[in-house]
Amino acid sequence: MNLTGCHNGFFPINIRDIKVTHQVQGPSASWDLMKRISPAIPTLVRVRKHMERQIHTLRHGSFHTGPAKTKDIERLEGVYRTSEIHVQQDGRRARAKADHVEDVVSLGAAHLFSRKTMQRWWEHRNFARSRLELWESESC
Repeated sequence: MNLTGCHNGFFPINIRDIKVTHQVQGPSASWDLMKRISPAIPTLVRVRKHMERQIHTLRHGSFHTGPAKTKDIERLEGVYRTSEIHVQQDGRRARAKADHVEDVVSLGAAHLFSRKTMQRWWEHRNFARSRLELWESESC
């Protein structure tokens, strides 16, 4: 396909990728959009396949069969058990600074009371309310 008109402007295109993987549809579909997205399709396909291999997504990919729910759940449980992320291990330390997690619940609770947030909320919330009820028959 050559959308530029230049001598060396041809690039391979797989019609399956355009129609199935990254289809151009809707009111904004145009040749200009096709021109912009077409060079990126092979890269997007490779990224998708790489991510599927890295995180072992529970999808069948190119198979045209229904998913085996029981088998998929068993596989997910197996990965969860072998990773042992749910097991508490005393003495475990975060290696990188980015892995340290702040206790946002405690910090938020301290913030509520140390900066008078609750007091300001109550001052704006606590006001006199009318108990008068007007019904349609009484308002005329």
